[in-house]
Amino acid sequence: MTITKEIVDNIGKWDGSSDYFKGNKIGEFSGNDIFGYLDNKELLHVLIKSNKSDFDDIVREGISVSYKKEFFTEHGEIGVIDFTCNSNRFIDFFIKIVNEILEKSKTFNNIESNILKVINSWFLFLNLPRISILTDKEVVGLIGELLFFEKLCTLGISSELLIHSWVGPSGGKKDFIFDSFEIEVKTSSIQKGHVHQVSSLEQLASVDNKDLYVYSWNIYKDFSSASFNLPAIVNNIKDNHIDDLYQAQRFDSILYDAGFDLRDADRYMDSKYIIRDGFLCMVDDNFPRLTKDLLGDIDSRILKIVYEIDLNGINKSNIEDLVNEV
Repeated sequence: MTITKEIVDNIGKWDGSSDYFKGNKIGEFSGNDIFGYLDNKELLHVLIKSNKSDFDDIVREGISVSYKKEFFTEHGEIGVIDFTCNSNRFIDFFIKIVNEILEKSKTFNNIESNILKVINSWFLFLNLPRISILTDKEVVGLIGELLFFEKLCTLGISSELLIHSWVGPSGGKKDFIFDSFEIEVKTSSIQKGHVHQVSSLEQLASVDNKDLYVYSWNIYKDFSSASFNLPAIVNNIKDNHIDDLYQAQRFDSILYDAGFDLRDADRYMDSKYIIRDGFLCMVDDNFPRLTKDLLGDIDSRILKIVYEIDLNGINKSNIEDLVNEV
């Protein structure tokens, strides 16, 4: 179910003392009714049945969550998780947070385990300045890095190590830097396939003489049931590969550095993609590139060199072999 502003606008008021009204039914979660009401301060409460009496209270600016027992006229006394919007100025974010918790919990019917993780994620972004919306080109680039992150997770590399190694968005010289090799992720969304722009002479030059690889993706816009958008792949990684709360916060921080702000997730929903293919290749003597070592002395009045490379048909490397080096 999804709680909407229209539902909230039609919720009744409860004085907090009478047993005759504990709110309107506004939906269901795992077969249990969800109730909502406005208290005598006009603050919204959303109540969801729970048996977890040892739930630790959560209090943030704008939202608080606690376990309590309430007496309902039709149901008697039951345990509930009470989500309270502590400020009507926060109502839009409150609705989004509760909806995300419900969405993430429906598969495993365990709402309590997702509450702190979702709230922590939202408040990391809420405490940071707003940033510009990503361009289509930047969205494609970030999707490629996230696809690579997800691929290595499925191949057995821990999310903790990947979060530590994903340094590009935070100013690293390569997208991913491991102990013995570096990875630059390139993503195109054009019909010509694996044709990529290289933005500097340093981008395809190794750091500290480590082996350097490029992972090349080709994706294209699509609106079939198999397509995905940027928020979907972010959520998939967080839901399926990151359990630790600290690692989840570090992951969110990298996303912010990469230009993705959770508050703007709705803005990326309509741009959907599907993967055409992807592969790994080693940057060796046969790899097409320009570097300072290859060009020699460059006139100081040349301020920037940007060029394109065509990786269609290039010799590929086995990513499983690379994973074994981690």
